[in-house]
Amino acid sequence: MTSKKILSGKNSEKKIISIKMTTNERKYGNYSAGSSISILPQTSENIINLAESVIEISEKFIRIDKSKNFEIYSNINEKYPHFCKFIDKKYLGHLEIYEFFVDFTGVLKKSHLNNIKLLFEKKIKNENLLKSYGILFANYSKFIAKNKICLLDFLKSLSKENKKLEISITEIFEFFPMKYPRNYSLISNPILDDNNLEIVLTLVEEKIERKFSEKLKIKGFEENEVEYLGQCTSYLNSLEQSDKLIVIDIKNDFNFTLNSLMENSKPILYFCNGTGITPCISFLKQLNFSVSNLNSNGKNELDKISNFAIFTGFRNAKKDKKETIYEDFILNSVGTLNEKIGRNCIIYDRCCSNFEGKIFYF
Repeated sequence: MTSKKILSGKNSEKKIISIKMTTNERKYGNYSAGSSISILPQTSENIINLAESVIEISEKFIRIDKSKNFEIYSNINEKYPHFCKFIDKKYLGHLEIYEFFVDFTGVLKKSHLNNIKLLFEKKIKNENLLKSYGILFANYSKFIAKNKICLLDFLKSLSKENKKLEISITEIFEFFPMKYPRNYSLISNPILDDNNLEIVLTLVEEKIERKFSEKLKIKGFEENEVEYLGQCTSYLNSLEQSDKLIVIDIKNDFNFTLNSLMENSKPILYFCNGTGITPCISFLKQLNFSVSNLNSNGKNELDKISNFAIFTGFRNAKKDKKETIYEDFILNSVGTLNEKIGRNCIIYDRCCSNFEGKIFYF
């Protein structure tokens, strides 16, 4: 990572940040405007230390060489797209599994809870603890979903009960929830930004008050307020300038090019809200570059460009609660493009749901 910048205003209800990254080589040069980047969030050292204190593993690594253990290799390779980053190592250590594979902080889904229930019934011999957990297992909506319970909560509980969970690495993959890479639209452009990549994201922050029944008294679950952050967004926000992150892939899934504007006689509308504007900014960068080349080749080509309208929405836009994203750049780009094309065929309109009583702002 090369830099991190806060884009939102100081009093904004949401914290919007820009993350800029530089790749060591031009390996992603074939991505198109508006593509998405796939980033793997890493587990923090504090959580790994807690897992180490609670989980007793029968083996410290697992061989993944397909020539010697094809079944394990095939299963992991098929389920986890980021496994490709570890193939050359021939094995996975348990600390790497904690850091890159296990989802400790995501709210448990019903399928995850069923797996944990089966694991605990198999491994935990304390009947009173199992009985308390049983109340949780039997009331998913009331306790798990509402209180945003995750695997980390169960590990904290075991830690406070001084209990160990004896499992194998194979059982970790079988019973624990796994995390996957997160996709973010690139605001950068392959033509203009070379090997510099940029994404914009909103930090998800929520204070929740946990409420349990009087029957449910489990150590580690009694925290009254919990700060709930998106797994990958909080990870990206914690990075320092010198930190490296794992990019799994870049996907060209924003199928919109200059030809889309020139070959379609009907107007094209782009609707988004919040950070949904990011792929459009990448496209505007490329459109500006392409129109300049068309302009030098003759006006007839410019006449083929159809109308293009961008509609975006935010809660607040005034200066002290600003939630807009690179709006000055967008307005300047639209003005420059219309000037080059010779007519006002590209417009940008912003909707605000909380703008001093006004609903629509131009």
